[in-house]
Amino acid sequence: PHPSFPFPMWFLCYFVSQWLDFRLPELQSLCRLHGFDLECEPPEGPSEENPFIRVNLPSEAVARSISQRAVLVRGFFEVWGEARTREELREAVLAYPREQAAQHLRPESTFKIVVDGFGRRYSVEQQREIIESLSYIPWQGQAKMTAPDESFWVVEDVGIGKSPQDPPRRVFFLREIRDPAE
Repeated sequence: PHPSFPFPMWFLCYFVSQWLDFRLPELQSLCRLHGFDLECEPPEGPSEENPFIRVNLPSEAVARSISQRAVLVRGFFEVWGEARTREELREAVLAYPREQAAQHLRPESTFKIVVDGFGRRYSVEQQREIIESLSYIPWQGQAKMTAPDESFWVVEDVGIGKSPQDPPRRVFFLREIRDPAE
């Protein structure tokens, strides 16, 4: 964590692509409602070209609470890996602390994997290919598409107005911070 930020926990905030001018003010207002001022990188917040910001929050519970109240926040995520390509993403995810990952990859837990793209849509076949490429992750437990204990996302940030063949600007592997009952 950056020494000037008050909380030890950083999350990736993924905004919806609507009402651009209201995204950051809504998040700032919800943070104030929870008793603190929003600290984020980049400080200017999201843009039309970038729906992601990193936010400094006190806890996962606060992230869940804000996410449940927000209209323009698609979700908060713990970043397990960020890279320019899927191949580089593999290295980034494998570098994520095993003991931290093990808390969310338990044999008794359920999980699902969501494939998403900013600026791109994926066919079911493409989604399956991406999911199968994650075989290096020590999955345990059972896949469950409805109300799993854990929800993991692969997000490719391609950008607006790009060709389907254009490579992503960056690729994320994320754990969604959410209520498992959702």
